[in-house]
Amino acid sequence: MRWRICVRRCRRTSPVVWRPRWCPRAECVAAGSVLRSFRSSSNSRCVLLDAACPGLCGCQYRGAEYVPIYQAIYMVPRGELRTELIGELRRSHTKRMPRARGTSRKGGNIANLVPLSERPAEVDARLVPGHWEGDFIKGARNASAIGTAVERHSRFVLLTQMNGCTATHALDGFTRRFNGVIPELRRSFTYDRGSEMARHLELTEATGMPVFFCEPYSPWQRGSNENMNGLVRQFLPKGTDLSTVTPQKLAYIESMLNDRPRKILGFRTPREVYTELVQTKLAQRQALAAKTVALQT
Repeated sequence: MRWRICVRRCRRTSPVVWRPRWCPRAECVAAGSVLRSFRSSSNSRCVLLDAACPGLCGCQYRGAEYVPIYQAIYMVPRGELRTELIGELRRSHTKRMPRARGTSRKGGNIANLVPLSERPAEVDARLVPGHWEGDFIKGARNASAIGTAVERHSRFVLLTQMNGCTATHALDGFTRRFNGVIPELRRSFTYDRGSEMARHLELTEATGMPVFFCEPYSPWQRGSNENMNGLVRQFLPKGTDLSTVTPQKLAYIESMLNDRPRKILGFRTPREVYTELVQTKLAQRQALAAKTVALQT
């Protein structure tokens, strides 16, 4: 109730347009909503994930825009109401965070980097699987790190324990993890200009994945990975000593993220989509091998 009151007050002072979360027509609610129960963060929640209106009523329903919602939360409420609303956000920042943050992102120590503009155009559409985005999540005093990688098509995430934060540690960690991925799903790797990727040429040689670098201070160019980093931070908040994270806990976090239904995937989980991709690629490999043997005989 307080939330609706807050939004109604915003109408008087800012151009916030409030629309219902679901199409109000009963037939669209019945056909366009999916009830899925899953664990999110560290709590068990039952979440109603609204699918797009199937168009049974011919409406152009799009849902509420996120920018006006955040404006209503951060700009208008005061006192206890503001604290309560911010506490309901996934990341609970006390203020909206600027885009450009962090250090070691100018790429000055990276030789022979390939800019994002030279990445194949097929990657942008997310139709071809096997293209990954990566980053480092650093721990207390920047003394420990965990490598994150997200496959753009399926949103499947890999978490890698790093033994440190240097380029050598990044090379060893990402090489070890990506060599566990079938070659057909190792097409490219998009990274920011952090100095830990200074040995990217050796990573390409070891894994067969060319590395493309985003523009400085442009995390939105690897949006899937940035979003996943925020979800990982719910389990491993800033200031945590990441060197103490056990492999079992890292595997648990990874499974929680990969078994989380995603609206962008039609409410399938990243693991379901990724497993289907792997099975398809392996079947194609076997069919090609059988055809080659038949031609040779």
